[in-house]
Amino acid sequence: LIKVIAMMATRTTKSALSSSSNSPISSRWAHSVNSRARLEEALVNRTTTVEAIECDVVLLDGLGPILAHPPCWDSDLTVQDLLDRVYHTGSYNKPMELKLDFKELAAVQPTLDKLVALLMTHKDNDYNFNWTLNADILPGPGFDRDDGTGTTVVPATEFLETCLAFVSNLNEKISCTRIASTVSVSLSLGYKCKYDHPEGYLPRDVQAMTELLQRYSSFDDVHIVLALNARVLAKTIPIGLFDDFLQTFSASILAWTGTGEPPIPQSIVDDIQKHFQDDTGHLLRDDAIEFDCNILAS
Repeated sequence: LIKVIAMMATRTTKSALSSSSNSPISSRWAHSVNSRARLEEALVNRTTTVEAIECDVVLLDGLGPILAHPPCWDSDLTVQDLLDRVYHTGSYNKPMELKLDFKELAAVQPTLDKLVALLMTHKDNDYNFNWTLNADILPGPGFDRDDGTGTTVVPATEFLETCLAFVSNLNEKISCTRIASTVSVSLSLGYKCKYDHPEGYLPRDVQAMTELLQRYSSFDDVHIVLALNARVLAKTIPIGLFDDFLQTFSASILAWTGTGEPPIPQSIVDDIQKHFQDDTGHLLRDDAIEFDCNILAS
């Protein structure tokens, strides 16, 4: 059966890499692959530096799901174009992860339908399908929960239920059909926030995510990774605000910086990571904290 793993949301072009075996990040991503030119660039580098492709997904009347980041709602690359190109290019013995960052709920189901069709088309091929479905599903710092600005997130209940139904559908097809390919479906769950907001994450943010996930028994055996903005996390008092959540759900954190956000000092990464390290500088748990940050050059 397919195991749904809520994984990291990666958003920048330069990662905070560790020189030790306790490296806080392991994948190299091609970000904002929302055009044919960006896709070709990523595919050229797939055998060397690029292990995953991240795209932003919206729905365009007449074309279906396309790759674009609002406020831009136009693109020369559709989701179907992306799938056709990625899975008809090069060698498949090295998995290429696709992270689909949904910017609106309307784009989710049409995209998932295409993933199911792709799997059935290539059911006799020994492919590695590795798909991450991402959305900011809760309002965070800078998006007040009571003044209506929270509506800028992808509706959490609908997103989760649509994705879980998709996984159930895949499991059913795999159990009834001989599938040669390996399939991995991941969920990436984040808060919509403003990196320059004066406050860090608050207890109500933890409570909202906790109450949301507790509704779904399907998450009992799932690895959850929260995508938290590194700057906002550094402002959070205490920085261990999410510790109980991480323990309850056997979860991890991905600390990120976003497109257009200024680079952060290495000291911010170090201060956050120290909270998750023992006295020898090793992570208390290998997957406790990961980083995908644009670091200020020293």
